[in-house]
Amino acid sequence: MNEKGSVSNAFQTFMKEAPEHQKIWMETVQNWIQQANLTQRQKNLHILLY
Repeated sequence: MNEKGSVSNAFQTFMKEAPEHQKIWMETVQNWIQQANLTQRQKNLHILLY
């Protein structure tokens, strides 16, 4: 993890090296959140974890 502990070094590398794939991944996560009918707290945790 980085010093903030929010994004792993591996994911930072993924974002840097494959930005088009990272964009698609984040869109996928947002779609999961919208379709999952989660509470706001669950949505916040889901965003932090993925």
